[in-house]
Amino acid sequence: MKPKSQSFLRELLRNELSKCVKCGSCMAFCPVFRHQTQESSTMRGKIALLQALEEGRELPEAKIAQILSRCLGCLNCKNSCPNGVDVSRLSILARLLLSRGKFSDWHGAALDAGYHFRMFRKISLLALPLAIHKEKALGSTKIIKSIFRRFVDSLSKNDPPNLDLEGKTIVFPGCVLEQNSERLGNLLKVVSALAPGVVIAKNLGCCATPVLGIPDFSLHSMIVKKLFLNFKRAKPARILVACPTCLYGFRYLSFLYDLSPDESRILEISGDLYSFLSESDWKPKNRISGSYTFHDPCHQARGLGIFSAPRVLLKKALHETLRESYKEGSCCGFGGIFTIRHPAISAAIREQRVEQLLKTGAETTITSCWTCLESLGLPLSQKGAKTLHILDLLAKVV
Repeated sequence: MKPKSQSFLRELLRNELSKCVKCGSCMAFCPVFRHQTQESSTMRGKIALLQALEEGRELPEAKIAQILSRCLGCLNCKNSCPNGVDVSRLSILARLLLSRGKFSDWHGAALDAGYHFRMFRKISLLALPLAIHKEKALGSTKIIKSIFRRFVDSLSKNDPPNLDLEGKTIVFPGCVLEQNSERLGNLLKVVSALAPGVVIAKNLGCCATPVLGIPDFSLHSMIVKKLFLNFKRAKPARILVACPTCLYGFRYLSFLYDLSPDESRILEISGDLYSFLSESDWKPKNRISGSYTFHDPCHQARGLGIFSAPRVLLKKALHETLRESYKEGSCCGFGGIFTIRHPAISAAIREQRVEQLLKTGAETTITSCWTCLESLGLPLSQKGAKTLHILDLLAKVV
């Protein structure tokens, strides 16, 4: 796995920039623009600035980097673009090429320094509620208990990765799920019932997708190489990814790196866990009563195009018909490092999504993304509603 050359990446960036005709379709669905009505908040504005740089205009690159950071990565603009600009590719390439190994702010520098240490990665994951909700998180008994439980889990010694997986179908849980013993137990319970013989593969490594938001290409390369080395040693027949962000992050690798045949095969055999489970002929032991809605994670619905799979599973598990709440332009407001760099905008976007979910009248919001759950859980609970991960719900009926 060798990083592509700077000249190749720059040519890719130019190709994406050339597709934009400044029609403004992206403005209609950009949640950031809705709360910060500046042209530079839209992808059209960001592309115009990048094009000016490519044409030789002298612009303060630190300011450009700060403007590029005002992007959630929600992919609403990608789905609304009539010319098919791949904004996720464009955004990542622009940040990496502009950074040249430097950091535009202290947030990125601090996270990058800490990300080199596995214990820091564990602590940062358990502190997610504090990063998202700040002092409000300290007023929630549920969050404090959750942080304490995850802290205890983080202190446990990691077992060496199980690499005796040749020819098997495995589940790659992702860092957030892997660190939570209770939810990992629910994953095992669900997979055992719906897909007997599938193995949960723990401690293989990290997808490193959040590092691209810092951005740090060399750190991303180091972490991904370790993960893929374990995949190559394990030789699974199929990899089912439980985290939509992890799976979407795998999609970046083919344009960022020159991959060996073995590494390309890993991408080919990687797929969505929920799509796989939805094809099972499993029947629940009982159905759950109550009113529910589903929050579609951006990377799952818009990035991977997976919309029906979680609904197929929920249709089997629920008594009542699922109350739809999907809206173009919606997002939980997290966006990785975005919530740290731009907390006020993040909170406003989150609050708007909470209101959309409450309008369905559902008692409980289900999602398939752990960070969406962290983002929406507290504000929904303050309005008397509940949140639940789809795996936690399925574990109740298997």
